[in-house]
Amino acid sequence: MAFKQKYIDVGKEDTLLVKTTVGLQGRAIANNFTDIISRSDKLKIKKCLDCLKNCSYRFCTLDSLLKSVAGDVENGLVFAGARVHEVREILPVQRIIDNLAAEYGEVIKQGLAKTKKSQ
Repeated sequence: MAFKQKYIDVGKEDTLLVKTTVGLQGRAIANNFTDIISRSDKLKIKKCLDCLKNCSYRFCTLDSLLKSVAGDVENGLVFAGARVHEVREILPVQRIIDNLAAEYGEVIKQGLAKTKKSQ
């Protein structure tokens, strides 16, 4: 729950670009972990699983992602898009589909009502 809540609670200024272990930048939600990797050369890696072909071994990407998903959103990496601050709720896929179908049904009804009035 803490992982999803992090996305809902984030503000516009709460993201930053971090250098990933493959040399590219990724946008993440600022937390204790992003502070550490922004100022430190390397973090101690307990056990490397060689999950990435071209890794700098600055920190363990897999471990940091798994930590955040497990709920430790302050000591793990939480990637997000530039517009994450616009997220207000996270819904199950079925509810999203149901909402879209209901909205579509309303638009169709309104369209049919306009067509009948114009005849």
